[in-house]
Amino acid sequence: MNQVRIYIYVVAAMTGWALSFVWVKIAYISFNPIGLVETRLLLATILMFLLVKVTGKFQPIQQGHFKYFAILAFFEPFLYFMGESFGMNMVSPTLGAVIISTIPLFAPVTAYFFMGEKPTWFILLGILISMAGTMLIAWQPGVGFNASVPGILLMFLAVISAVFYTVFLKKLTEHYYGLTIIFYQNLFGMVYFLPVFLYVEMPQFFTVEYKPEAIRAMVLLTVFASVAAFIFFTAAIKKLGVTRSNAFINLIPAITALFSYFILKEEISVQKVFGVIVVIAGLYLGQMSKNRILNASEQSS
Repeated sequence: MNQVRIYIYVVAAMTGWALSFVWVKIAYISFNPIGLVETRLLLATILMFLLVKVTGKFQPIQQGHFKYFAILAFFEPFLYFMGESFGMNMVSPTLGAVIISTIPLFAPVTAYFFMGEKPTWFILLGILISMAGTMLIAWQPGVGFNASVPGILLMFLAVISAVFYTVFLKKLTEHYYGLTIIFYQNLFGMVYFLPVFLYVEMPQFFTVEYKPEAIRAMVLLTVFASVAAFIFFTAAIKKLGVTRSNAFINLIPAITALFSYFILKEEISVQKVFGVIVVIAGLYLGQMSKNRILNASEQSS
């Protein structure tokens, strides 16, 4: 698979996840957090089952790998969605995306200790520059971030979950097709969420009046955020590794801010535009040519 296609895949994944912050806000017009997640996972599981059957890429879980799939799905979608779903009730789409964009700061540490991926100075400096850009996008003069502490903490639960998810995802990509992994991930996640859904939201789930825009947002979340984005990201992480793939998460606040402006009518300023430019510059630095990164790694070792 050529390098350009890989970068298209990872940017497409980030776009799907960036839009999810906007779609979640719209879906919450009718859905409660757990009901929305369980519905997404049920539909995503059905869709992925059809995909793996049609493409002939269904693989049974190998002996000894059940625990890896169980842990993978526990971190994401279960813990990730627990943090993100309730956190997004308390923070704006742009701020939520900015917090999620801190994943690259934690990813090199876990990748180094669990997978032996040694981050280079190009990657680390690029991540820090991109983070500076995300702060510019989220910061409001005279207001700051203006979000509740519980909301921020819940979003950081999603961050930590996503970091550990990528570690187990990388291990599984060595043995399974990406479509197979995403199918089991959604299936296990649906099972994890089912008791919570039955206990917390089942009584009112069937009595709510679901507005068309909320249903449309839920479908878009399922197809693009729960299925397509994960398929693209799995393909990217297999080729680029944990650290370099996660660096692209810094794109999410920029894309979210853009779509929030057009869809939710959130204000976009010169400061935010400059922040987008800084994010892209940092990503460019962190994604230097493979040979140059390898040379830098050899010199630092």
